[in-house]
Amino acid sequence: MRALFVLADSQRELAVHELASLLGLSVATTGRAVQGLARADLVTRREDAHDRRVKRVRLSEQGRRFVDGLVQAHRDAVRECLESLSDPERDQLSQALAPILARDALPPATTTGC
Repeated sequence: MRALFVLADSQRELAVHELASLLGLSVATTGRAVQGLARADLVTRREDAHDRRVKRVRLSEQGRRFVDGLVQAHRDAVRECLESLSDPERDQLSQALAPILARDALPPATTTGC
């Protein structure tokens, strides 16, 4: 899943080793994941034009639709949750989030914290 979102955010094809670095995984592990995603038609792979040892990866159209669907489902779930809050609860949430949203930049997401 993380690979799909990294590829969705990328403005270009990524070499498998670049994707591995962004994911914090080994090239071998990333290569196996890419192979599975390619079998599911979520990504396309091709040899690099200058170095046949390098494989380049990007989201397929089906992969793009899949990621877009996940993002929309998440937005819908958040919207539904927020709509279920009372006005005072929304105000409390807004006040609690204000310092976080005021930061210049959020740190990268990690698996150990927020």
